[in-house]
Amino acid sequence: MRRRNHYGYGAYRGKSKLRTFLKFVIAVLAVVLVLLVGTFFFLQRYMVVSSTGGIYFDLPFLNREEESPPPSETEETPSIVVVSPSPTPEPTPSPEPEPVYTRAVALPDSLIAGGGVQNLYAAGGLDLTAYTGGSDAAPILTMKGIDGLLGYTSAQTVAQSVGASSADTARNGDLTALCSAMDTAAYVSCFRDNTAPYQNNQLALRTSIGNWRGPGEIRWMTPENADVRAYLAGVCSELAGLGFDEIILDYAAFPTEGDLSLILTGDRYNPDTFSQTVDAFYQQVRQAIGTGENAPLLSIVTDKTTLAQGSNPLSGQTLSGLCAAADRLYVKLDGGDPADYYPALREAGMENPEENLVVILDQAPIGDLPYSWAVLPQ
Repeated sequence: MRRRNHYGYGAYRGKSKLRTFLKFVIAVLAVVLVLLVGTFFFLQRYMVVSSTGGIYFDLPFLNREEESPPPSETEETPSIVVVSPSPTPEPTPSPEPEPVYTRAVALPDSLIAGGGVQNLYAAGGLDLTAYTGGSDAAPILTMKGIDGLLGYTSAQTVAQSVGASSADTARNGDLTALCSAMDTAAYVSCFRDNTAPYQNNQLALRTSIGNWRGPGEIRWMTPENADVRAYLAGVCSELAGLGFDEIILDYAAFPTEGDLSLILTGDRYNPDTFSQTVDAFYQQVRQAIGTGENAPLLSIVTDKTTLAQGSNPLSGQTLSGLCAAADRLYVKLDGGDPADYYPALREAGMENPEENLVVILDQAPIGDLPYSWAVLPQ
């Protein structure tokens, strides 16, 4: 308020410095009070009253470690059980089955002549130890030898026309009885035949002056002749009917020994068709003896050249054709290791070559051998 003096002017009162300072202090105190009140309410949740009456704040951001109270004497500390997962047991691999090796020995022709077959088992059991080296080898009976004669009575037209069939009318019955009593194999010399070509030159391999003869002066029938192939397939079919468990074909291709240059080439001897003719013959025999459960095994004799190279251009045999038709292959290795040929035989389609490759020996071995073996007719 302005008051007027005696000159007519009023005196001016400026702002008080004390009042300004007090206002500032009051404002600061008010802010501090607000902060304290806010802090109190914020810290109230962390306030801890100890058992002695003291008060402290348990602030998590200060990482204060809380001491665990000692366990009560009456409380039992639970034991910790660690359960380890049981390992899954690995299956035990099945042991590999032991190979079933072939053991077979050719019996002398005299044993099956004049009732000899019946005498083998009539005494209550077969005693073949004198011929098998004491082993449990199965007997091989010559049903068609290199002489061309048959060891049984045949109904084949060629056999009857050339006089190859056995005249012993009881022979077939004896053979059937023997085959039902034990495992037996029939040996068949196919194209190496000293009777049929002599009696019928149309069936023979020829030279410029007559029948061709190989080692031992033994004649050969020609594999190119359809009647010859049908005759041999018919013989194998009859042997299957007698009950033989196995039929072994020897000389079942073109000849590989002797002076082959003397053989006249043409429709009876054509090297360009050897393999086709031989493979077709094997399939013809396979069909003739059957492929069912009761059919006999078909075995074919071959050579090391065919096994090692896959074919023999002289014989016409091929490893693929042999394995496509035969259950077993017989071969003379002259001391070689049969295992050397297993991979090639598997690749050609033979199952279990460890069992089905049969090594030809000159005589029954003394002791056992870790592969299949057989002694064929000499």
